[in-house]
Amino acid sequence: MSGLAVARLDVLTACAAAPGITLEEVDRVASLQTRVDRKYVLSAGAASAIVPILATRSAVTTVPTATGDLRACWYRSTYFDTPDLESYRRTATQRRQRFKVRTRTYVDTSTSFVEVKVRGARGVTEKVRSSLPPSMSTLLLDHAAQHFVDDVLDRADLGASLAPVVTTEYQRTTLVDLDSTTRATIDTSLAFTAPTDRDDRHEAHGLVVIETKSAGGVSWYDRVLWDAGVRPSPVSKFGVGMAVTRPELPSNRWHRILWTHFSTC
Repeated sequence: MSGLAVARLDVLTACAAAPGITLEEVDRVASLQTRVDRKYVLSAGAASAIVPILATRSAVTTVPTATGDLRACWYRSTYFDTPDLESYRRTATQRRQRFKVRTRTYVDTSTSFVEVKVRGARGVTEKVRSSLPPSMSTLLLDHAAQHFVDDVLDRADLGASLAPVVTTEYQRTTLVDLDSTTRATIDTSLAFTAPTDRDDRHEAHGLVVIETKSAGGVSWYDRVLWDAGVRPSPVSKFGVGMAVTRPELPSNRWHRILWTHFSTC
């Protein structure tokens, strides 16, 4: 069994006894569109030891589908950037004021959004999104989506300059702390594709990304990870995806991840 399969199986098994919580309940108690994010990079083995602890006082989000409620859902995101890759370069050089524009598809429910994420002072991340018509391709931004980007970032004509640069896919399980309004997401089976060449696909072997999301301060999830010796990482799925599909780009921030989890790097 591959490292990817082990990581996915362990997450589902570790969370099996936790109660479920609907997306509507999550939005009501812990939507956290403006939040402090911390990301952690783990191997499949390390994740299988820590996730059961995280699940002990958590609920797991459930998504209703025609085949039953899902506790692990597939996500597909296509990121957009300017011709000179302003968004990527701001991310790679850890600029304080940086932004990301993407379309996100919840594969299991076939719903899509255009999203703008802005990271500002003191590491606070704000996400704003707008739904996309079911018939619209997520590999382009129509006029409405372009104007939405311009309005959110207050930059005229930025949306029209954006083009798709990388697509990410992964399976996510979301935990909600029952004693607070914090969340933790667990991403496995990560893969990255160049939008112009679907055959140019790169899978991250045995990589698990846990992200904690809170209104501020340190969450209980963070403390569990720290107690286990796991520290926050500057990982960015957008950044890693760009670096692995475009090896000519500067990628020092993610060199260890590229070296460890991508056999072609």
